[in-house]
Amino acid sequence: MPVEKIDYLKNVEQPELFKLYSGFPVKENDTESFEEYVSRAILISEYPEEQMIWLIPPKEEFDSWQTWFFANWNPGETRYPSFRHFIEEQIQALEKD
Repeated sequence: MPVEKIDYLKNVEQPELFKLYSGFPVKENDTESFEEYVSRAILISEYPEEQMIWLIPPKEEFDSWQTWFFANWNPGETRYPSFRHFIEEQIQALEKD
């Protein structure tokens, strides 16, 4: 997506849906609520689409940015410790095809 279209999810998503996202349960080992993640999520994919990619800026200054991938064929989010990990997995999947 062009850089000028990238924005925080809260600025792109419909307020009702954004509120629903905020109420999702967190995973067992999460140190933050889903609402905390969603409140700083940056949408870097087209909206609305069958797939969404969120960048999650770290809460602490020197932590890594996470990448979360959503797709209509995959329940919930797939989390990656960084954007690089996400891209590497996508490249490997293409090479297998």
